[in-house]
Amino acid sequence: EIYTLSLHDALPISVISEKKLPSVYDTQELIQILAGINTTTLIGKRDYAILIILMTYGLRVKDLIELKTENIDFQHGYISFKQSKTGMPYCAELLPTVKDALESYLSETNPLLENRRLFYSTQAPYQPLSRGAVWSIVSGRIHSAVVADGRHQGPHAIRSSLASGLVSDNVPYPIVQKILGHTDPNATKRYVAIDIEQLRKCSLECPVATGKFLSYLEGGEWK
Repeated sequence: EIYTLSLHDALPISVISEKKLPSVYDTQELIQILAGINTTTLIGKRDYAILIILMTYGLRVKDLIELKTENIDFQHGYISFKQSKTGMPYCAELLPTVKDALESYLSETNPLLENRRLFYSTQAPYQPLSRGAVWSIVSGRIHSAVVADGRHQGPHAIRSSLASGLVSDNVPYPIVQKILGHTDPNATKRYVAIDIEQLRKCSLECPVATGKFLSYLEGGEWK
């Protein structure tokens, strides 16, 4: 008796999808991206402020576009807000490079307005930036400064770059988790997969070939 097997029966019930590694840019590439921005114009000052905030704090895009003037305390030197994804408070030191970039940008807008969004379009009707607008800004600045080589070019790639850099600098996971605003520790640990130098320390020595395998390596036949 002949049995036939359909292709449907031969396929596995479930297929484990490939986990893609985060796209990251190294420190030199991030410097190139910032260096490529003309900060003598309003649009350049705005874009530079956006990029330097993303590179320094790794903010989510929604948190970035919802930043208001009241979230920046220039007098006491900190940035604070409630994270949109987790609802948890975020507070960090307003580092000099970020402070200077924001002051330069706000000097050409109207920083006296209370409770207003920080980042707007530079042309009428001067609307607050959307997520898509920020993605276009970041993508455009990356594309014009470095070779992406198939890597993502949006704000999340900048966030991933910060995380990867912290992990490679041996910053403890709990601190990286706090900086990124992760509530799940495993979300932070995924960045170790792209830290090749750290992974090398975990590798095992390759065992010495013996027997049939050694014979095969020396040009023999596998029997």
